[in-house]
Amino acid sequence: MCGTNHAAYCRIHLNLKLIRMRLRVSGTTLLAVFVILLFGSFSALAPEPDFGGSVINYFQTIGKTPQEKLYLHLDKPYYGAGEEIWFRGYLLNAITHMDNSPSNYIYVELTDRGDSVLQRFKFRRDSLGFRGSIPLPADLPAGEYYLRGYTSWMQNTDPAFFYRHGLQIGNSIVTDILSEVTERPAPDNGGTLRIRFFNAAGGVHSGIKVSYDVSGKDLKTVTGQQTTDDKGVLTVQNLKLSPGNMRIAVKFEDETLDYSNTFNINNAPENEYAVSFFPEGGSLLNGITQHVAFKAQAATGFSLPVTGFVTNAQGDTLTSFATEHDGMGTLMLTPEAGQRYTAETRSEKGIVKRFPLPEVRSDGMGLQMAFRNGAIFYNVQKAAEAVWPDSLFLIAHLRGDIRLMLPLSAEKTSGKLSGDAFPDGIVHFLLADESGTPISERLLFVRHPDAVEWNVATDKPKYGKREPVRMEISLADLGGQPAEGEFSMSITDNHTVYPDSLGDNILSNILLTSDLKGYIENPGYYFNGPYTPAVQRHLDLVMLTHGWRRFRIENLTQTPQFEAKYFIEAGQAVSGQVKNAFGKGASDASIVAYSPDCFMMKRADENGRFLIDSIQFSDTVSLILQATTRKGGSGVDILVDPETFPEADRMPFPYGKDNLAGIGKYLANVRDKYYNSGGMRVIQLKEVIVEAKQKQRNFYATMAEKTITSDQVPVNMQSRLVTDYLSTVPGIRKLSEAKLSIRGSDIEPLILIDEVPYYDNDVLTRIYMNEVSSISIIKGGSASFFGIKGAGGVISIMRKDGSEPIADLPAPGVAFIKPLGCRTIADFYNPVYETPEQKAASSPDLRTTIYWNPSLRFDGTGKASVLFYTSDDPESYRINIEGVTKEGYVARYSADMEQ
Repeated sequence: MCGTNHAAYCRIHLNLKLIRMRLRVSGTTLLAVFVILLFGSFSALAPEPDFGGSVINYFQTIGKTPQEKLYLHLDKPYYGAGEEIWFRGYLLNAITHMDNSPSNYIYVELTDRGDSVLQRFKFRRDSLGFRGSIPLPADLPAGEYYLRGYTSWMQNTDPAFFYRHGLQIGNSIVTDILSEVTERPAPDNGGTLRIRFFNAAGGVHSGIKVSYDVSGKDLKTVTGQQTTDDKGVLTVQNLKLSPGNMRIAVKFEDETLDYSNTFNINNAPENEYAVSFFPEGGSLLNGITQHVAFKAQAATGFSLPVTGFVTNAQGDTLTSFATEHDGMGTLMLTPEAGQRYTAETRSEKGIVKRFPLPEVRSDGMGLQMAFRNGAIFYNVQKAAEAVWPDSLFLIAHLRGDIRLMLPLSAEKTSGKLSGDAFPDGIVHFLLADESGTPISERLLFVRHPDAVEWNVATDKPKYGKREPVRMEISLADLGGQPAEGEFSMSITDNHTVYPDSLGDNILSNILLTSDLKGYIENPGYYFNGPYTPAVQRHLDLVMLTHGWRRFRIENLTQTPQFEAKYFIEAGQAVSGQVKNAFGKGASDASIVAYSPDCFMMKRADENGRFLIDSIQFSDTVSLILQATTRKGGSGVDILVDPETFPEADRMPFPYGKDNLAGIGKYLANVRDKYYNSGGMRVIQLKEVIVEAKQKQRNFYATMAEKTITSDQVPVNMQSRLVTDYLSTVPGIRKLSEAKLSIRGSDIEPLILIDEVPYYDNDVLTRIYMNEVSSISIIKGGSASFFGIKGAGGVISIMRKDGSEPIADLPAPGVAFIKPLGCRTIADFYNPVYETPEQKAASSPDLRTTIYWNPSLRFDGTGKASVLFYTSDDPESYRINIEGVTKEGYVARYSADMEQ
């Protein structure tokens, strides 16, 4: 069967068979039948070797290029200021969904509704995977935010495929100044903006001067200042705004209160909407009865229900339609060439609009697809004037993994395929001729019955306050064999944390939203219950109305091009260039890197470029780089490459679904827990009333033979120059007013002021001891770190906060940098109540996340044991377990632990 002329075609199906055996838990026999049927039915129409080889090469090239996909399992759906967001990161191969991606670092950002990254953290993979927490500042304003996650390598792709998750964050800690937009500027209110300022006790902030800065679509920035009225309302009028997103920054100009905030809102009229139409297969074809999908979307970005009908150019009504789910639906139409079709729609509020349908093509072909009862049905439609090409192929891939290449003919335009060859996910079907150009495309979501079975049991049916809960969890495939993989587990209190059944979860994200560009409304709906025919139908509407996907194919016979500007980050690295006195690269220069965590030496290349890799540093550590010539001399400069991060973009989710009012009990709990755990009360006063002394870190203390702190300096020396005091320190000689030496050396020591080196020791004549926080004396082997400049030892002086800067330039050849290091991993606090005293402790247990385990491990029998203690409210908890098996099967368990 697999002769020379059919080698490429057969190779594809042999690959399909092997891949399917790896991904599928059961069903091997069905797959074998599927492949044999393809061979037997279409062997005479197998593609030419050149074409088949080109198609295989196309997808093999995609497969050889690392493809990464990131998902974060959060411990709960919303948060309060002052809390920690606990997460487990799943960095997967975007094609196979296996946990074998090469990157060892992920970046997680907290971004506001505008374009501001508020926090950025870097996390390193350890033996338990990617895990960590993100602290939310106590003064973070309440509102809508989103998390964005990616790797360095993922920056080579469209940022739309980064991990993104909308997040509601409330604030019950900062309550002295609260604000809300009570009126948005619109044409029907004269462009009036109103913002109310109040406090939690019911008072208002009246008579306050407020400066404002307003910008939006088609609007230059408008600035001004107004005073709040007796109801605490700021009113700005005559803002000529086009509908869309706008940014409003406000700031109190008050002698006592210090307050600023930024509002990102959408001022689109609630009644404004648009309807888009998507013929199945891509085009309206002359004389062919087709499905035409449509999507109705309000100007706010959310869906809305509409009804309507389609008319031709003569005004004849041809068909009517209505939305079925989340603004989506389909209609049937038999278009004619030369006709123009218009849809007239009506919203629930009675707003009537007219929208044109796409133009009718007199030639062209289109794909009709359906997935029913585990089978895939296809049909090729052809416009009356279209000519059947010499060769035509139905090609399908799943996330860049080719699964089908089927020759078609004018005599065989439809058929049925076994869905067993397609794992769960979005399958991209293409109709292509021998030139490799796609003629028609269709996305189809394939979903099979669950391939794993969960069993979760507790040791008792009912629990009291602060009692231990022992839980046994098992996971097996349908054949009863233990399922291995990576999983994480969260248990939350149902009385304060309400599950978001419609929001994104690991199934909806990995299988759906991560492979489509654009906003998918209520993605959890499609995966949160039984996969009924209705849910399958609604998910197919998503496929019909979302054409933007991860892989865009222009020609299957041309090798896809990929340019990597960002590299796989297997280890932390610092790069740059060493230049000589003439500004050219210093060939073979020596570079030394030092931090409290490491000491490394590297050589630059012939152009002075250097790369210090496999260096470990945390987000609290600074690095010192010292460069010398090949022979150890000075006279060189070191330039460090700046860190680059992807540009922040506006929140990719629609505005307007704030639901903070419904979580009042949760936020009250957050507030009480914050104060009970020692959190400081945040009052927005202009002046600092209470000052706390902060210990200043001396970076070189670990290298020093002696460190003297300010409290060790005699009172009579506090007003003296540093040189005067140092001359009294044993081991230091004062040679002149500005010259010192460390005993054992006739060479002047290197002077560091606030970690910056100074070659002119006259700088010491400008520093008094009452400015100094600490002085470190470094000599001997430790001083050799500074090269020949440290031959006479080093005196490192740290000044107190608020000291005036010194104008002298730092020494060339030394660079002090603080790159984004890895965030230190903290462990989630799971309290233990083993003794009567612990159980009777008066401190309330206000946990909302009862238990968090970012690495739930199953043993060889597919079982895991969990132990946790109930809180002061033990009545009803929610269990969520998410993860991926080692074969790449995405699994989730979500259920209540009722008592």
